[in-house]
Amino acid sequence: MRSGLIGLACAVGVHCAWAGSLNYCQGQVEPGAVVQDRLIQVAAVVKNELERSGQTLALVARSGLALQRFDHRYSHAGVSLRASPNTPWSVRQ
Repeated sequence: MRSGLIGLACAVGVHCAWAGSLNYCQGQVEPGAVVQDRLIQVAAVVKNELERSGQTLALVARSGLALQRFDHRYSHAGVSLRASPNTPWSVRQ
C-alpha cells in the first residue's frame, strides 16, 4: 500500500511539473530543459522508492487534469513491473 501511494503521489508530481508547459487548447508543447530535468528527477525518486519497497508490481495512476467535462477522474493508469523486459519499473498503460 505504501509503495502504491508513493508512486501515485510522485506520478501526480510528474504531471504538475509538466502541466505548466502544456496548452490544452492548442495541443502539446515540448517541455523545456528545466521541465525535462525536473521530470527526470521525479522519475528517479519514484523508481528508487519502488526499488526500496521490495515489491515486484506497482499500480500507477495520474489525476490532476480537469477531466470532469469528460466524466473522468484519472487520465492515465498503468502497471509497472520490477522485472520488466523493457526496463525495470517502466509503466505499461
